[in-house]
Amino acid sequence: MSSVWNLPADIKSRSIRVNDLNMHILEAGDPTKPLVLLLHGFPEFSYSWRNVILPLVESGYYVVAPDQRGAGRTTSNLRDNSSPVRYEEDPSPYRIFNLTKDIVALAFALGHRTVHAVVGHDFGSAVAGACVLARPDMFHRVVLMSAPFTGAPSYPLGLAALTPPKKHYTWYYSQPEANVDMHAKLETLAALHAFLRAYYHVKSADWAQNVPHPLPRADAGALAELPGYYIMPREKTMPETVLADAPAPDEIRRNAWLPDAELAVYADEYWRTGFQGGLNWYRCLTDATGRYVSELLVFSGKTVEVPAMFISGEKDWGVWQSPGAVDKMKEVMHMGDDRFVLILGTGHWVQQEQPDAVVEKLRSFLRQDRKEICEILCNGLARQEYRGYDSAGIGIDGDKPGEVVYFKEVGKVAGLRKLIAEAKIDTSKVFTSQVSIAHTRWATHGVPSIQNCHPIRSDPNSDFLLVHNGIVTNAAELRLVLQKRGYKFESETDTEAVAILIKYVYDSQPDKRVTFTELVKTVLKELEGSFAFVFKSKHYPNEIVTARRGSPLLIGVKTEKKLKVDFVDVEFAGQEAESKTIDPLSPSSPGGLLVPPSGPKIMRTQSRAFMSDDGLPQPIEFFIASDAAAIIEHTKRVLYLEDDDIAHISAGELHIHRLRRNEDGAQTPSTRSIETLEIELAEIMKGKFDHFMQKEIYEQPESVVNTMRGRVNFDTNKITLGGLRAYLPIMRRCRRIVFNACGTSYHSCLATRAIFEELTEIPVSVELASDFLDRKTPIFRDDVCVFVSQSGETADTILALRYCLERGALCVGVVNTVGSTISRETHCGIHINAGPEVGVASTKAYTSQYIALLMMALQLSEDRISLTERRNQIIHGLHELPSQIKTILAADRSLQILADGVLATSKSLLLMGRGYQHATCLEGALKIKEISYMHSEGILAGELKHGPLALIDENMPVIIIMTRDSLYPKVQSAFAQITARKADPIVVCNEGDDGIPNNVKTIRVPQTVDCLQGLLNVVPLQLLSYHLAVKKGFDVDFPRNLAKSVTTE
Repeated sequence: MSSVWNLPADIKSRSIRVNDLNMHILEAGDPTKPLVLLLHGFPEFSYSWRNVILPLVESGYYVVAPDQRGAGRTTSNLRDNSSPVRYEEDPSPYRIFNLTKDIVALAFALGHRTVHAVVGHDFGSAVAGACVLARPDMFHRVVLMSAPFTGAPSYPLGLAALTPPKKHYTWYYSQPEANVDMHAKLETLAALHAFLRAYYHVKSADWAQNVPHPLPRADAGALAELPGYYIMPREKTMPETVLADAPAPDEIRRNAWLPDAELAVYADEYWRTGFQGGLNWYRCLTDATGRYVSELLVFSGKTVEVPAMFISGEKDWGVWQSPGAVDKMKEVMHMGDDRFVLILGTGHWVQQEQPDAVVEKLRSFLRQDRKEICEILCNGLARQEYRGYDSAGIGIDGDKPGEVVYFKEVGKVAGLRKLIAEAKIDTSKVFTSQVSIAHTRWATHGVPSIQNCHPIRSDPNSDFLLVHNGIVTNAAELRLVLQKRGYKFESETDTEAVAILIKYVYDSQPDKRVTFTELVKTVLKELEGSFAFVFKSKHYPNEIVTARRGSPLLIGVKTEKKLKVDFVDVEFAGQEAESKTIDPLSPSSPGGLLVPPSGPKIMRTQSRAFMSDDGLPQPIEFFIASDAAAIIEHTKRVLYLEDDDIAHISAGELHIHRLRRNEDGAQTPSTRSIETLEIELAEIMKGKFDHFMQKEIYEQPESVVNTMRGRVNFDTNKITLGGLRAYLPIMRRCRRIVFNACGTSYHSCLATRAIFEELTEIPVSVELASDFLDRKTPIFRDDVCVFVSQSGETADTILALRYCLERGALCVGVVNTVGSTISRETHCGIHINAGPEVGVASTKAYTSQYIALLMMALQLSEDRISLTERRNQIIHGLHELPSQIKTILAADRSLQILADGVLATSKSLLLMGRGYQHATCLEGALKIKEISYMHSEGILAGELKHGPLALIDENMPVIIIMTRDSLYPKVQSAFAQITARKADPIVVCNEGDDGIPNNVKTIRVPQTVDCLQGLLNVVPLQLLSYHLAVKKGFDVDFPRNLAKSVTTE
């Protein structure tokens, strides 16, 4: 490692192997600090950052500036790369996606899995933008400088027809003669030096003719207003164009930002290498075939979800050279006007002309200020909007010690964002350590209001505040006790009883030496119900305590260095002190509220997971959430808390405590694993679709494949469910199979009940979890109980699971969420692998549950030789499913027309079917009622004469499912009965079915095996419900009064 180009000794130079390159880098700072990457433009290389690197190091960063592919001292092992004037026949190594991969690989080569910020100037701006677009999980901030890159522009051919004729500089750069003009033809180093001097001069603030302004349109006439170095005379080279405006000798002598000695570094390097590497960037970007940018199409329509800033000079035409690009960049980057910075008296070479101003802006942006904290909190809340809520709020650290600033809003997170934006607070305040909390509330105690909105405080001084999921069932009793002791309540919530209770316990301690964890332990012993809490207090600055019982909670961990171990030890309290009974209504009883909390019986030690090499805590961020979707853009490393876990975070340490060991100590894990999430941020974004529900309906051809991948061997017709393998003998010997579920998951169980009974010959019952508990249904040790839930956190289903566990039944989970309560507490199970589902109305999870349960039935019956042909028929049907679903989706337009017709004005809708299609009708009716708010009812066609027929007349819309199976004749009879009563039904039937009258409206679907037909039939009903809701103007993804994950009873 050495210094180069007469740079300060603290800036080191070295080459590092990256992909097929020996990449030259300049670096400075402690490599264990957060990494900041600086990407140069053209014609530049890492040297352009010479005055920025060390000031950023002083701010606590590890700063690296690479010579990008084809520039500076970076060399390639490509054949014949020694000729500086060679115009490669294949420029594909220089395509922007490859440049992006170079930067990703560089970070890994430097030992960093995340990049605190990537900063790109000029063409480096395009690379930086591509980095955060492709890997938002890795690059946490982006700064674009001088070039608001938004994709490869197309330039008007009319430039050539202007008088005099013109050409665009990027078109010129993409031609073979450009490198010859700018290098070989100049013949001497002095000539190259003069060309670069002129080029840097005309694009800087030194050239008086730079008076940039937004262009009104992108036609030839408007672009002709750009200076000659952008819109060149058609017959001139770039050296000829800029040398006409070269600076005078006295101007050169006065140039402080690029004296001749520093310009000579650029001239020497480009004399050695030529310009072809950088020119190939432009060649790939502007190629008419699009072959070199086609890889980026996968990101089409996507936006950048990390904090972004744009910095340029107010004299830089590069900002406005592409009309509309600035507005598009702001949209794509979610960039407010405060993050769009034009530095006065500066041109295109902003980091060279005014490095101090650039460093100031970078320092402000890169550090964690209050604005970013609010953005993180609001983004996290927005990621969980699908769960359903009626109000939102945040509580952040104020300017004074112990002060808390609240923002609360009834309604959507968008309203909360607006409230924060309009607030008169110092958003630029920087924190080195801070604790902030946020919550979206679903009213259970008290109406939606500002007073009832979380965070809830203990008193006007905010001694304690908390956010809370779930229900405290003894809140009324606690409220009564606390009111008798003089405490006043501000809200109607059950949460406030907990907030005031913890203050009461704290106030009752004479020496106030009790720890935050001990306080929370004492409070939790008083509480009944299902809940998850996050506590914050001015008495315990920069500390936070979180706890759960029956409601999900996870902790995301974000560090710059890899964790030493992938678990956190659990610290158990003493048993004897914990066994005392506490009566909240009798505080003077043994163990009552006035008794000082007992401390843990082990010594607190630094967790092995977060210890650095020197034994001190490393810089770390913790993110606490009820759903991984809220934190996935920040970290994929998460730890799931178990019931009765209490997590305490302080000074970079995370400690997990428990109130007590379970009765069977061997069944109480002594660690909590830190897991890596498999989902990507892109998976929970809408992309090109208008709504999440629409996106998830269209994802079903892929999601059903993912459910079957690695489990169904279509060559051998064999099913392998690894999660069940060890328990198959027990399941085959069971007395009965009991399914427990709610809502859509219940319908998936109904849909597969018949095939379970057919293949296994085991009695099957399907239970609604809430009713199952209400009846106290008898369960025996030789029962197999299956619990189906998309989230794995459905409260009633979890209670039913625990009810069955207590009675010794084998419990099987079928979930879509790894680490969920059901997945952890069942003996075995199946993960449906449908991918994240954000829309409240479940679509792809239903079809994946359907297939998962069907695969379970197939595997249970694999020892029955007599059913081999039937099993093979079903497995063949599974193979055809993805293409058949695509066929249905291709007819979406006809379904939209159907929805926009008579159905859109109807108040009720009946869906009827028989056999396997009864569950399809129930599921279709549920979809229609929950998002279009139209009364809809699924009817078993066999029950038509037992009441529902009375509803049929010419004004009652009916959808009848008449796909061909063994019950087809009976459904035909039902069809005849409703048409005889003047109904005008919509018939769901198979393609090519000639038995349907010509004057009947039909929805045609492909034919498949009878037990799979319902899976195809439900897709048009999903689309129909979607289009009905859109037609009526309702919020498809977030229907009123409903939540995605029902975590309370």
